Amino acid sequence: MGHYSLIVSLLAADMALFLEGKNKRAFFSNIDSERPHQETSGILNRSVLWWLNSLFLTGYKKVLVLEDLCHLDEEIASEKPIANFETKWESASHVQKHRLVKTILLSLLRLFTAPVLPNLLVMGLTFAQPFLVSAMLDFIASTSESKEVGYLIVVGYAVVYVSKAICTAFYMHQLDRFGTTLRGCLVSIIYKKTLRLDLKEARRGESLTLMSADVEHIVKGFPLLHEISSNTTMTIIALGLLYRELGLAFIAPLVFSTILSLVSGLVAKPLMTRQMVWLEATEERVALTASTIASMKGVKILGLVDIVGSLIRKLRHKEVQSGKKWRIFYAIFTLLQTLSLSGTRWVTYTVFGLIALYGSGNGSLGVNRLFTSMAILNIFMERLEILIRQMPNIASAFGCIRRVELFLKAETKRDNRMIIESEHEAMDHSFGQELATIPRLTEAISIRNLSTGWTSDQAVLKDMTLQIPVGNFAMIIGPVGSGKSTLIQALLGETVTHKGFITMGSIDSIAFCAQTPWLVNKSIQKNILGTSLFDGPWYRKVLSACALFEDLKNYTAGDRTLVGSKGITLSGGQKQRIALARAVYSKKPIMLLDDIFSGLDPVTEETIFQSLLGADGILRGGSTTVVLATHAVHLLPSTDLLVVLGDSGNIMYQGTPANLPPNLVSMRDVSAVGEKYDPKMAALRVKEFSVDYENVEVSLHPESTIIDATTTDASRQTGDLRVYWYYLKTMGLKHALLFAILGAICMGFGPAQNLWLNAWASDEDSSHISYYIGIYNIYTCVYRMVLIGLATAYVAITFPFVLATFYFVQRFYLRTSRQLRFLDLESKSPLYTHFIESLSGLATLRGFGWEEEFKRQNNQYLQASQRPFFLLATIQRWLALVLNLIVSGIAIIVAIAAVQLRGSIDPGFLGLALVNIMTLGTSLQSLVSFWTDLETSIGAVSRIRAFSEKTPSEDPFHLPKAPVGWLGSGQIDIKHMYAGHGPDSEPVLHDINLSITPGQHVGICGRSGSGKSSLLSTIFRIMNVKSGSIVIDGIDISTIAINQYRGSINALAQDALFLPGTIRDNLISADSVDIPDEQLERVLQRTGLWDKVQDIGGLDAPLDAEASLSHGERQLFCLARAMLNKSRVVALDEFTSNVDIDTDKAMQKIIREDFGHNTILAVAHRLDTILDFDRIVVLDKGRIVEDASPSELLSYNSAFKALYDAYRSEKTN
Repeated sequence: MGHYSLIVSLLAADMALFLEGKNKRAFFSNIDSERPHQETSGILNRSVLWWLNSLFLTGYKKVLVLEDLCHLDEEIASEKPIANFETKWESASHVQKHRLVKTILLSLLRLFTAPVLPNLLVMGLTFAQPFLVSAMLDFIASTSESKEVGYLIVVGYAVVYVSKAICTAFYMHQLDRFGTTLRGCLVSIIYKKTLRLDLKEARRGESLTLMSADVEHIVKGFPLLHEISSNTTMTIIALGLLYRELGLAFIAPLVFSTILSLVSGLVAKPLMTRQMVWLEATEERVALTASTIASMKGVKILGLVDIVGSLIRKLRHKEVQSGKKWRIFYAIFTLLQTLSLSGTRWVTYTVFGLIALYGSGNGSLGVNRLFTSMAILNIFMERLEILIRQMPNIASAFGCIRRVELFLKAETKRDNRMIIESEHEAMDHSFGQELATIPRLTEAISIRNLSTGWTSDQAVLKDMTLQIPVGNFAMIIGPVGSGKSTLIQALLGETVTHKGFITMGSIDSIAFCAQTPWLVNKSIQKNILGTSLFDGPWYRKVLSACALFEDLKNYTAGDRTLVGSKGITLSGGQKQRIALARAVYSKKPIMLLDDIFSGLDPVTEETIFQSLLGADGILRGGSTTVVLATHAVHLLPSTDLLVVLGDSGNIMYQGTPANLPPNLVSMRDVSAVGEKYDPKMAALRVKEFSVDYENVEVSLHPESTIIDATTTDASRQTGDLRVYWYYLKTMGLKHALLFAILGAICMGFGPAQNLWLNAWASDEDSSHISYYIGIYNIYTCVYRMVLIGLATAYVAITFPFVLATFYFVQRFYLRTSRQLRFLDLESKSPLYTHFIESLSGLATLRGFGWEEEFKRQNNQYLQASQRPFFLLATIQRWLALVLNLIVSGIAIIVAIAAVQLRGSIDPGFLGLALVNIMTLGTSLQSLVSFWTDLETSIGAVSRIRAFSEKTPSEDPFHLPKAPVGWLGSGQIDIKHMYAGHGPDSEPVLHDINLSITPGQHVGICGRSGSGKSSLLSTIFRIMNVKSGSIVIDGIDISTIAINQYRGSINALAQDALFLPGTIRDNLISADSVDIPDEQLERVLQRTGLWDKVQDIGGLDAPLDAEASLSHGERQLFCLARAMLNKSRVVALDEFTSNVDIDTDKAMQKIIREDFGHNTILAVAHRLDTILDFDRIVVLDKGRIVEDASPSELLSYNSAFKALYDAYRSEKTN
């Protein structure tokens, strides 16, 4: 009976093994097609990475896209390891040392320990190889052993080499699984921390460097901890075996390597320190580069391209110098590594010879002793080399871990608002502890005794008490710098509370529209929807209320049009309206709006205001509470609650506009200019000036969120040798030639050492030991002079197999590998973009309560980038496995040939061949490692080359500079000009004809999106002129150097631009300009900023404009900068949109006094500021519809009169 049970058990085990070995897709026809291949493959399939073959076949046949890549299994790709990682991090003690390292080990323990078993097997199989060499040489030397013994040795070679190849691939594959999961956890937790940063800290952009460069170093170095333990163990075992072969000579490599290891350890510490300095320099350069790219339009308009380029080059030089200091220590470290590798064998056999010469030992090495000891010594050197080579990577990883840990442990934004979570209790949002049990208030927002600001030592708003009832429309007004935007930010929980508190509904109840619109580089529709679900009728209603239909009508793709980075393809008004539409579409009960009408023309402003906040507006009559900070005092009569802020940040008045005290009545007064008008007629003209919204087609379905990764570039499969030539030319041909010569020397002297040792071992006469040591010293001394050595000499029989291997690699592996590298780079781009956009819009996405949704999006981009990242590493393991299996085949063939040719084969050369076969696998793996690193780098080089050579340049480098003294008068002639955003885009401006005489002041107006800013952009050569010409002072501007041209025109843009540096640096907008402090002080006093500058710390104090200056003060600062720039042509793009009426008047006064004799082109929405201009140009749909003096246009029912009457109507209501 027991026999039957045993048979049944064996059959069941066999069946289980058979089923485990089968591909599961063969059994389940309805299995999910996206199920990871690793999960459905059999155990043998997974062991030899056979499941990758389908990917290789696909990559061989076609150009790969992201959808062709198989999904990753849940253990490494799901949100479970990320959630576990974050839980472990949060639960760890905040003062714990090495907190992040412990979190990694505890949360990813199973994945971290998974490589241990295969690594132990690799260690055992590695040490079996010297014994096989010894056994084979004994068999060859013996004539009494039968061939059966030889074939048993051959079987041993087959088992050991094949098993080692499979175990090595499995071990490295497990390391890759751990590294991929670690990358996902780190990127996710860094992003999570980013969403909780203080706004000032977020502007530094530190997290972008951490999630890219630092995480890359950690993922590369941290898994190598396995190498430390295993290689240390193997070097100790190798020394023991070496003692068995060479006796006391084993002390030589021990002492030599110990000394070098100690010295290497001394070098490793400054190496890590200098790398941290290097990474910080990289971080600084990347932050400036990213902010410059995001603000490129402003940089170009102000003519700061050369200055910013110079700043970036200086930071790059600083980065290179920091990197050079690191490389000096790395070169020393590499030298020590090379000395260790080249010197160990020399020291060992020299000491062995000296002991034999002067001691009682046997000086004859003997073939068996030589090659067995050489095999063991190879293991010792190989493992020692790995230890030394990986130490910089491990040191770098721990340095980056420290940086990431400091970032994660840094203090986060404290939100001290009291959030009412239920009917009977209020919670402090930052700590989540119950503060008080209070009844639910009827106010949507309650502020009590609040003092708050941007720093802990200075309050902007002081002793503020304010209640805003549910459903009210509250308006906040006050002079520039009074704290209007700060109050909005305080309601968002972004400021530092000194005392008092704010009580409001849940954090998910707020919609926010910033003064500077935040848009992501997606379509108009996706920007409006945000994280909300698509609702067709409501979407159409919001588009109508925000006056976006006419703009969509002008775009071929409608609301699917991409807005570009920071909405660069849109006008300022369009960006504001899209951001406003997003806030309205969200249907949040509390809406915070920060000066949203500043960039809108009077008609559009009136249309939107009436649609949203008028008597029948979609935000009125319900429970929606609206808080609007604005300078548009003409809107006061429509508000339920008026809040007037004073210069010192206190509330001067709160109540209805009708009860405004006499001393504040001037706040709502506006100047009356022009003829008497009829409001009904103005409203009729506004209607005539509008578009028929019902006839405009818009998308009634949401867009897909799939990442577009399609490409037709066939060179991704076959490669492009021109990229290598491009790299070599950039590197410098003399450097490349020197590198090739040194490599050839290294290849020659390594094998020469082995051949000389073979000659020594074949000589039985001990008297020649000094001769052999001397010659060996010559080879070794020369070999030590080179930095990198390759110690493999291929036996002739291996040549066909090696050639066949590389042919296979070229034909099969590389076609897929190259493509995966491109996909890896491309899939990281949306992830990096998401980080950058989240940093720039942190206040907005937190205001909406979108943190969780954005974390979900980040995880989506992360998982998409994980697929090529992991598969790229896995196919490298597949390649190493194939090469090691071929090496196994070579070893088996050589072993069979040795058995068959026993008696006729030279034992010395056989031993040399067998030892070299051992190191051939290592050399091929090193080749694969360096090859794959080269592929990674060359993929990046290819993208750089494509960008530099294929991306159109706006300014051919051969264009000459304008002659000295040009632009002396300011005559502008535009003839039949058509312009668009790109070379292949539809024209935005049509048949523009203007002739502006020197000193003439020209106002440009029209509804939002009519082409006003586009006209100025074209004059600044931001947009492409498709036909026609722009001639200034007799020179076609397309024929002169663009940066010099832009710098010669004085510009004041709607969006203020600041560069990293001091107040002085930002005032002086040209290189090497020496302006005395008295003049700088004068312009700052005239703009009312001198006291502010002194509070900041003076002219040489660092300027953080967003933290130190309000929106209006930033515009005043830009005006001060413009006053220092002496140019005959001045372009003004709604530059007073962010200031109050009084400040506007002061700025207009300065313009007329300081630039009165200059040619001025001014885009204006406050139309009374251009009534004294010489001409008014009205644009509509990119065409000039009117061009005459203001008085002439106001004398009849012109388009300008309709705009002006609407503007007057708003101001006086």
